[in-house]
Parts: sequence; structure tokens; C-alpha cells
Amino acid sequence: MGANAAPMAFGEVYTSLQTGVLDGFEHASAVVYTGKYYEVAKYVTLTGHLFGPTVTVMSKKEWDGYTDKEKQVVAAAAKLAQDVNRSLSVQRDAESLDKLKAKGMIVNPIDKTGLVKAALPLQDQLAKTLGADDLLITIRETK
Repeated sequence: MGANAAPMAFGEVYTSLQTGVLDGFEHASAVVYTGKYYEVAKYVTLTGHLFGPTVTVMSKKEWDGYTDKEKQVVAAAAKLAQDVNRSLSVQRDAESLDKLKAKGMIVNPIDKTGLVKAALPLQDQLAKTLGADDLLITIRETK
């Protein structure tokens, strides 16, 4: 899609931006703020291309050791944590963007229509390769 990705250790991103090795990088606005990337980058573009899920993970052995009641409690707590995290994520992102603007960064929303259209053939190809046609349909139907 025309990008030239440059994989590197995250600890090298700041100095790579500072020295011009990188033109940009992608991350959540809170990371941009707390990492002080506003010192070496001028623009934030709101692509909305990532969703960072929060998951609860435990071993099957541990899970199988729980009673049915304990499993219900743990599952309910995990769902509550997910819901709280997702609702706070929107608020924290907005707060971080405000802080970045206050530090002088220019925040640019973009029209993703062309990008979404251009990605369709690649999505189709990947879904076919991975046997995930049904999943892709579900994703595309989700708004």
C-alpha cells in the first residue's frame, strides 16, 4: 500500500524520529504523550487503524480447577474489566490528544474512505489464504 515499514526495537523509535531515520510511527496518543514524542514529531494523524483489545488469560489447568460458581465470577469480572477499560480508553485517548495539542502537536483527522477501499482486495486475499472468509464477512458487517 505504498508504505515502507522499518521494524525496530521500540526503545529506538524516539531517537530515530529525532535523527530523521523514521518519518513517523504509530501508537496510541497516551504513549505518544508519556513518551514525549511531541518533542521529536509535529503531527498526529487519526487513522483509527488499530484496536487494542484487553484480554484475560489463564492456564487451562487453573481454569479447570475452579468450581462452576468460581468460573462464573471470574468470567463476570473479566467482562466488567473489559467494559470499564473500553469506556475509559475513549476518555483517556481524548485527554491525551488534548495534552498533545497543548504541547504543540497538530492533530489531523483523515478521510479513510480511499484507504478502506484500497484495502478490500488485500483483505479478501488474506481471508482466503487463512480460511477466514466468514470472519471477514462478520468484521465487515460490524459497525
